[in-house]
Amino acid sequence: MVVNFELKNIIGQTVPYSAFDKKEELVEVIGNFYHYRLAEGLVLQPNQNYLVEAADGNQLIIREADTKG
Repeated sequence: MVVNFELKNIIGQTVPYSAFDKKEELVEVIGNFYHYRLAEGLVLQPNQNYLVEAADGNQLIIREADTKG
């Protein structure tokens, strides 16, 4: 398995709703901005946290963070 920057530092990070710039379609993760794509059917909601699930080319794939105990 190739370990790259995204796998080592970005994948698995949790980001708040406030980290998203919906107009520019960017998300801030560990101080850097990345293009993102939401998991199928996902709609960003205030007061929700999101998980960086994967990187696909130059986009991060975002899904809702599991908030269950």
